[in-house]
Amino acid sequence: MIGNDAPVKSGNQEREMNSVYAGFWKRFLAAAIDYVLLVAVSALLGWAAGALYGQSMGSYDDRIAGAIGNVVGVVVWWIYYASLESSARQATLGKLALGIKVVDPQGGRISFGRATGRHFAKIVSGLILMIGYLMAGFTARKQALHDMMAGCLVVQRDATAEHIAQAAPAARMPTWAIVLTVLGVSVFPLAIVASIAIPAYQDMAIKARVRAAVEAGHQATRAVDDFHRRNNAMPRDLKEAGISGPTSRGIRNMSLDPGTGAVRIVLATPPLEGNSIIFTPVKGSDKRLAWRCGSDDIRQQKYLPGSCRK
Repeated sequence: MIGNDAPVKSGNQEREMNSVYAGFWKRFLAAAIDYVLLVAVSALLGWAAGALYGQSMGSYDDRIAGAIGNVVGVVVWWIYYASLESSARQATLGKLALGIKVVDPQGGRISFGRATGRHFAKIVSGLILMIGYLMAGFTARKQALHDMMAGCLVVQRDATAEHIAQAAPAARMPTWAIVLTVLGVSVFPLAIVASIAIPAYQDMAIKARVRAAVEAGHQATRAVDDFHRRNNAMPRDLKEAGISGPTSRGIRNMSLDPGTGAVRIVLATPPLEGNSIIFTPVKGSDKRLAWRCGSDDIRQQKYLPGSCRK
């Protein structure tokens, strides 16, 4: 009898071939580690960039500083992933901790350009309700959508080119795990949207009430200005100037300092309840009054219109 000359794979070889690709949960945990590290570093560098901007310009603008911080964050995330995954270690710190790495289809090291493409392709994976990420749980080579777009694999740390070439298709995630993951991924974007939208809505509501208070202040200053032109003197109070009282529910009270003519608006809107906006008159050459708007106790300048900020 002629024997079969085909090599017989040992049990260890069979296990190696079936466990070449990094599983979904390993990748998830590695991404979680990288996320925590990057959020901390991005926040620190973004704050530093905003502070340097404020020092160089001599004044601080929340919107410009925030934009600078966002740009710094994008650059930090890009350089972190692209440089580490194209390095000799072929892995971010999270992947190193979980014993996995990023390779090309032949098991070789990827270039910085390919690592950059893979990083930004994650935007596509995320935009389709994170389904691009979920694909790593049930594709034959455990590839997410951004892996496919960049032509990459995520494999075990000790996987060689020979292991990858001979690897059998990876086992899929169990149905129950896929269902739970889909549910989790569906809730996660909604939670993110809510965490952004609710504070943004609250800020808009506060700013709207502050704008209404500032407009009431402008009405009061116009009345004081008219009284001053007619009488060449300041009124004793706002009532004498023709202002009966607060015109907005965001105002606790309005008052006039008869000595200086300053109009004070005390707010009734949390978290600014009890804080004041002050309109201070400055006499001009034509006997009309110019008004300066500001606040001594509102620390969160973002709630004030630009004309009232320091």
